[in-house]
Amino acid sequence: MIRTQLLLPLFPLALLLSCPMQKAQERKEGQAGGPKGNPDYVRLVVPPQGKGHLDTALVTFRDGKGRTLDLVGAVHLGEKSYYQALNLLFTKYDALLYELIAPRDHRPPNRRRGGNLLSMIQGAMGDKLGLAFQLDEIDYGKANFVHADLTPKKFARKWKEKGGFLKLFLRTLALQGELNKRNDPEDSMKMMIALLTSSKPDYLRFLFAKQMRDMDLLNLLLDGKDGALIGARNAAALKALRRQLAAGHKRLGLFYGAAHMGDMEERLEQELGFVKVRTRWLRAWSFTLTPPQRKAFREKQPPREAPEKKEGAAGKEKDGGR
Repeated sequence: MIRTQLLLPLFPLALLLSCPMQKAQERKEGQAGGPKGNPDYVRLVVPPQGKGHLDTALVTFRDGKGRTLDLVGAVHLGEKSYYQALNLLFTKYDALLYELIAPRDHRPPNRRRGGNLLSMIQGAMGDKLGLAFQLDEIDYGKANFVHADLTPKKFARKWKEKGGFLKLFLRTLALQGELNKRNDPEDSMKMMIALLTSSKPDYLRFLFAKQMRDMDLLNLLLDGKDGALIGARNAAALKALRRQLAAGHKRLGLFYGAAHMGDMEERLEQELGFVKVRTRWLRAWSFTLTPPQRKAFREKQPPREAPEKKEGAAGKEKDGGR
């Protein structure tokens, strides 16, 4: 409890800027996504009635040789059913490439959080939201799992080369106007109040889902294709993908944070000749809003295109609707 109270104020920034890390020793109305023209891998759905939910995309690509690759966008917190569905999905691939800044081929122990600060913050937020943490739930011990990320040493070098926290801070200031346009200025205060009180998790889940929705802006904030957090790690993932394709694998999955996927799509299409085939959706978490909360949200949303079909946590295809 003490740990949670100390770490929660740090969480909103930390989770958005983080990825799983491990030490060596261990558009319908109601739907909101990114701006038109940018691929969405996270969507927020708030229907007129019933539960709202945050979904992540499962996008299938195919190349000229008939090989398929699923880009599996991830958020690092979710309901247990979300991670259960992912664990089942991952058994179907010849190779599942995953993100984890760790020594090459390292696999995190099952059901044990990493000892770094970001993992502690993520765990604390999960406790507050009543959600599970990715590193606790995903079974990285499967034989078909393939490490596809930078080592800590290489990441530290890339981070320094790209300007580190100073550059990130300066870009945050430069983009503050765009951030303010995309987000309700009161949301951050509402989130902090909800974090520090004993309020029920539904509204906090909703506020946090609104933050996670804008992954395209986060991509821009982190310098996209040229940055250390996105671009350099995506390049490492594609290098690992090429090795798996050369080994003769036909059905592959790439499990990475949703903020990586816009740049990843471009690389797949331009460098490897993959073409997008379809998009499905997995429900990461749900929440219930009061009628005034629901109305306030819907009144502020611009009109959106109708959403594609979504795949529920149990793996069955169904309409993402309202």
